[in-house]
Amino acid sequence: MAVIKKQNSKVRKDKNSKNIKKTLKTKTNPNTKKLTKHVIWMEKKGRVKKNNDLDLKEKFRKELEKKQFEPSMKMLIRITESIKQKGSRNKTTLSRDTKTNYTRLTKHVVWMEKKGLVESEIKNHSIAIALTSKGRFFVDTIL
Repeated sequence: MAVIKKQNSKVRKDKNSKNIKKTLKTKTNPNTKKLTKHVIWMEKKGRVKKNNDLDLKEKFRKELEKKQFEPSMKMLIRITESIKQKGSRNKTTLSRDTKTNYTRLTKHVVWMEKKGLVESEIKNHSIAIALTSKGRFFVDTIL
């Protein structure tokens, strides 16, 4: 007979049962798959005792969330150079001009906004990215 454990809205069957572990589908963080693989790897290497507690997974999830985005210098140069040459651009056009993935470009633009290098402004029902004075100084210094 299988013993069922209930933890944080997830239901699992005990290891001793013949059935495979089953969990209820709940909304999860996109890093969950990466997190689970990391925990399994740590268990295989013997760095962590095999443990089904969610505390261990929560610990690694928090560590993954602490990591901050680190931009690529090549991308920063491409973006700022394109904006300087052609003026303020919307993200889609900017991603085409710099030949980069839209998601990757967005991450870089958000980072640049936090640093004060670019600013977003609404133009013709779209969001345009423009250089600030600090951004122009950055471009002139690098190039």
